[in-house]
Amino acid sequence: MITAAKQPDKDFKAILVHKFDRFSRSRQDHIIYKALLKKQGISVLSASEPTEPDTPHGLLLEGMLEVISEFYNMNLKHETLKGMRENAIQGFHCGGRAPYGYRLKRNGVKVTYEYGPDHEVETVKLIFQLAAEGWGGRRIATFLNQQKIDSKVWRPSTVLSLLSNHAYLGYRTWNKKSEVDGHKNPPEEWIVTKECHPAIIDKEIWDAAHREVSLRKLSAPK
Repeated sequence: MITAAKQPDKDFKAILVHKFDRFSRSRQDHIIYKALLKKQGISVLSASEPTEPDTPHGLLLEGMLEVISEFYNMNLKHETLKGMRENAIQGFHCGGRAPYGYRLKRNGVKVTYEYGPDHEVETVKLIFQLAAEGWGGRRIATFLNQQKIDSKVWRPSTVLSLLSNHAYLGYRTWNKKSEVDGHKNPPEEWIVTKECHPAIIDKEIWDAAHREVSLRKLSAPK
């Protein structure tokens, strides 16, 4: 948009939006990009919120509309996160795909997990059993590929990620990453709810697998 506005042969003098929040819901973006466009003689106009941007009253009204839009957007994010937190505490799904071995199941307006195909469930059990016997992620991945399990390419990282997923214990874990900027949250900020859906792995085999994984990490060359 800015690049097009800088062209000497541009054939437009204004950008028309339905509402100013369609241009941006960030007040900062409004200020920056409108200023850049204005330098090129381009105005931003709203079809449903007519203002006179070159007058003091018009400037004030436009600024108020932009602030209201940003407030609405921030409040919506807050309410959405609050709803997701409550959903997680109750043990329901908060978005994304179901882990391997599970499928999404709708329970009224809520969503949880149910067992997936038998071969996937058995593969999950096999992976944990091999890990409990001391097999590493690379060796397990190689074995699964040799056996052509599920007609997919298994990687060590995929195996280790599966082994670390508490969903297989029947737990629901939410807030590992920030929903705002994606950074990793410390474990004390995670929301973990037990017995949310049918477990594929019992605690005994989980603990055995993780003891072996931890030992392999400690013995790995630095």
